[in-house]
Amino acid sequence: AHEVKNPLSSIKTISQVMKEELSPEDKNQEGLSLIIGEIDRLSRVVKQLLLFAKPHSSNWEKVDIEEVLKDVLLLLKHEASRLNVAIENIKCDDELILTTDKDGLSEIFFNIILNGIQALKDGGKVTISKSLKYNQENQTASGICIFVADNGHGISQEEQEKIFEPFYTTKQTGTGLGLSIVKNRLDKLKGFISVKNGNPGTIFEVFLPLST
Repeated sequence: AHEVKNPLSSIKTISQVMKEELSPEDKNQEGLSLIIGEIDRLSRVVKQLLLFAKPHSSNWEKVDIEEVLKDVLLLLKHEASRLNVAIENIKCDDELILTTDKDGLSEIFFNIILNGIQALKDGGKVTISKSLKYNQENQTASGICIFVADNGHGISQEEQEKIFEPFYTTKQTGTGLGLSIVKNRLDKLKGFISVKNGNPGTIFEVFLPLST
């Protein structure tokens, strides 16, 4: 991945300079735009490979789940609009604050919500909801549950069993690393993730403990 990353950066820079030097009507404008778009796609693949391979250094701090989700949804706004997907983020009445790794959490939410958006090939809706989970013995809050649901076609039982494996994907493009990265990050945060069919669609449930 490192060997690919630097040449890609050089190719993109040269392509952008060439594009800027041409007149807007030049017949090569379209081809150069395509090249730059493909370079960006390859760069995203390389980034995912590096994220999967390298150790993640945790920086623990007090985090508001709603604020993290707000920032992630801002980043995904364009992709959702491009694929005609509506996103509903249902606010929780309880305060959802815990001490955790904010960057790791952002990465987890980004990958899960992006997966939900990209599962809706013909448009649709992704709904995000949250709740506190309580300890049955003493009724104290033990953690936070975040649910990311789409109203797509759902996934088979066989796919559910493999979906968190590295390089497994049902999409025509992509590395199959997004959900594997999510599981790795959650393992470090002492949390877990599960998936089930939502009839229609798919529901991912993330659990984050209030203390680790």
